[in-house]
Amino acid sequence: MFTEYKLQKRSRSGVLLHLVLLTISLLFVAVFSGEARGGGTGTLDAPAAPTNANSAMYTLTDIYNQLNTGTAGTKRTTIFGEPAGAPANATGFTLNDIQGKLPALDGSAAGVADVVNGKKFWGLASGAGNWGLQTGTMPSTAFSGISCQTALNAGLSSGYYTGTGLNTEASLISSNIKKGATICGQTGSNTVLDVSDATAAATDILPGKTAYIANSNAGGTTGTMPSTAFSGISCQTAFGSLSSGYYTGTTLSAEATLATGNIKANTTICGIQGKTEVVDTTTGSAAAQGDILTGKTAFANGAQLTGTRYPSPVLASGSWPNPRFTLIYCGTSGGGPCNGTGTSSCGEANTDDVVVDNLTGLMWSRNAGIDANYWGASSDDDSTNGYTNNTVIASVNSAKLCNYNDWRMPSINELNSLVDYTRTSPALPYGHPFVNVAGGFYWSSNSLYFDYGEAWYIFMSDGFVYYDYKSYSSYVWPVRSGL
Repeated sequence: MFTEYKLQKRSRSGVLLHLVLLTISLLFVAVFSGEARGGGTGTLDAPAAPTNANSAMYTLTDIYNQLNTGTAGTKRTTIFGEPAGAPANATGFTLNDIQGKLPALDGSAAGVADVVNGKKFWGLASGAGNWGLQTGTMPSTAFSGISCQTALNAGLSSGYYTGTGLNTEASLISSNIKKGATICGQTGSNTVLDVSDATAAATDILPGKTAYIANSNAGGTTGTMPSTAFSGISCQTAFGSLSSGYYTGTTLSAEATLATGNIKANTTICGIQGKTEVVDTTTGSAAAQGDILTGKTAFANGAQLTGTRYPSPVLASGSWPNPRFTLIYCGTSGGGPCNGTGTSSCGEANTDDVVVDNLTGLMWSRNAGIDANYWGASSDDDSTNGYTNNTVIASVNSAKLCNYNDWRMPSINELNSLVDYTRTSPALPYGHPFVNVAGGFYWSSNSLYFDYGEAWYIFMSDGFVYYDYKSYSSYVWPVRSGL
């Protein structure tokens, strides 16, 4: 910032500084005054003596601040006072700083026609009358004649418009706008629909009911579908034909015989599913004589049959064997059948004994819990002749149980012939002579017909038949064809 100095005062310490600053001040005044006046020169005289308060002048900082932020400069109101010393740091602005804040010509600058009439602005365009303080001449137009239609369709000329309130459109409400559409910020109602695609006619709508279809009036279309009364509908006619139309409700008579027990399995009639046990026996080929076990009943070709066949080849008549089983005592370590008991090798608790089933003629190991093991090779199948390629059977034949070496694994039917379904744990007839009967699974020689990797077995605790993988371990009960 330039500092004023008294011309008449001298000091040894400030003479040089005074001369330098005075020279700069005079140069600035000459240059700035010349530029401001188009290159002319102004007076170099001070406005007044330093002892007069009117000698105050604006500084370069005042000029910079007014150009930069619009802050007006301030002059001192007292007489000039010489500073005690030179400033420690440069705090003022240079002419380059000031030049950087001065307005410059701009080819895209606004003209008087671009500024609202009567408003002041500093013109930056070149040419006479375009630079410097200017007054806008843009005309101010009042809104008029703008309606709902012109606001949406007509064009408006460019220019400044004075504010005004537009007339509201009373009909611009949600209930007048279609669903999914928005007009001037107003969203249509969900119940306002375009029904031009409707295909129904009045005859397709129930009587007294109203709906909106193509060409409906404001109140909609009232249905005229004819109403028919149910009459003459029975169990038989219900499966016939009925004409199209609306029918008044009624109560139909119940059909007492339309019940599950009267309908075949896997059949549904009028929503009623058939009973599982009701089957068509037409294809049954069994006959009562010889095809069904004595005392058992079955159905074939529409008739109930009572069996007369006795499975045991040793039975000569239709009487049930009594006793059912015959216990044969055997000597230990491969000894054959004994006559009675009491010797050291033939005891009543001997697990080497055998039992003959007088119903089937089969001979069984008395010891039903010899061992448990896997079935055998999964690729083997000897369902007809029995199975011997099993570690338990091989062991029994090697030891010659009761001096026999033709023991085999029983078929599923042979195992099942031992079962008494009136008993459990085990499911064997009352008074049977077997020992060590397990409550687990017993392998049969029968493989599954569709998977040789699985075989049938019986759960001896309840006599039920299952099948499983041959790799699982189950008991094996040796059997042979008899005496």
